[in-house]
Amino acid sequence: MNPSKPGKPAKAPGTRRPRDRKATIVDAAAQLFAERGYHAAGVSLIASRVQITGGGIYRHFRSKEEILEVILRQVVDRATAMATAAGSTEGSPQERLRKLVGQTVQHAVDRPAHVATHFRERQVPSVPRHEHDLTTGEDALAEQWRSLVLQATPRLGAEQADLRYHAVEGVVGTLAALGHRNPRPVSDVLAQSLMALLTAPPAPRPPRGNAAAARVRTWQPPTSRENDILAVALGLFRQRGFSGVLMEEIAGGLGMGTSSLYQYYTGKSDILADAYDRVISRLMVGVETQLDAAESAEDALDRLVRSYVRLTAENIDLVVVTTHEFQAMPELERPRVTRRRRYLRESWAAVLRELRPELTAEEAKLLATCALPLISHVLLQADDPRGAIDELTYCTLTFLLDNTPRQRGAAWSAEAESGT
Repeated sequence: MNPSKPGKPAKAPGTRRPRDRKATIVDAAAQLFAERGYHAAGVSLIASRVQITGGGIYRHFRSKEEILEVILRQVVDRATAMATAAGSTEGSPQERLRKLVGQTVQHAVDRPAHVATHFRERQVPSVPRHEHDLTTGEDALAEQWRSLVLQATPRLGAEQADLRYHAVEGVVGTLAALGHRNPRPVSDVLAQSLMALLTAPPAPRPPRGNAAAARVRTWQPPTSRENDILAVALGLFRQRGFSGVLMEEIAGGLGMGTSSLYQYYTGKSDILADAYDRVISRLMVGVETQLDAAESAEDALDRLVRSYVRLTAENIDLVVVTTHEFQAMPELERPRVTRRRRYLRESWAAVLRELRPELTAEEAKLLATCALPLISHVLLQADDPRGAIDELTYCTLTFLLDNTPRQRGAAWSAEAESGT
């Protein structure tokens, strides 16, 4: 027996501070940020997950923002190291690119919370980008990918290569957000589909007969006050996240008093619920309309993809915010939205399995699930979302079908296929 000295209580077994406490905090924070969003995961919640006090967090980090910065830097640094290694590997450009794609997918499997947090911050920043000074590193990473893609597919232009890199970001970020732990066969399918997308030749030009669809609309229907509120609120939610915006700021953006805003909505959650209703309704109508009009499974998939790309390009704030702020929805509204989202994914997956019977149900579902944020992420990064519709439709179909371009239903005529 070893009695303690007077005035000094004996230290309980197992209370020694671990040497990797800082890494444990970062891992716990990444998990919470991925599950709940940055603003909903406070320092006290992170501390509770690590089983320390809030003060214990501040022994290692100045703020929650600093923890986020560490997570983001870890993801960018790891991705940069993989791209650098792939670029210096012996072999053909296609082999180097395939190695990078495989490692990138595996990184999302191995570190899902970190990669999912980075993906979310790329779309709906919780902290202004200049505050964690990652833009330079992310730009350099994008340049490495662009170089590898152009070496593997020399016929592409720089903008086309960038679009395909952003497609990879969308797919990998979604895989991480899903939190798959042992999906080796499934992740192989994703890597193969991404290679098909990255190495496909340039998209054929759309048929010249579509000139009527490109005419300029000279009349716009009048907008309601609710539409104006949604437009301002969604723009702010996308810039700063749902939790980072106050009702007063929404009212200020509209040039109205906060009390007047409350005559339309009782709070931010009501605005978000209204946004979900609108986007889900439009998507449901789009799915049913395109399936009813389709003449074959191939035509159906083409119509589904083109319809979703166009709707997203025209409502980018609406789609991005409703994709990332589900946890902020009123709890009673979530089951209904979840059912409708499931219907959308399963509609795509069912058509895809008819075209690719070699896929398992899980593989088809994962490809369909990843294709939706692939589209929204690419359009979010595009300078001209509407101008990217044809190229993105083509790339998404290539990703889903895992094949070289060919005539696909009504969207690509023989004239477009030949490139004449």
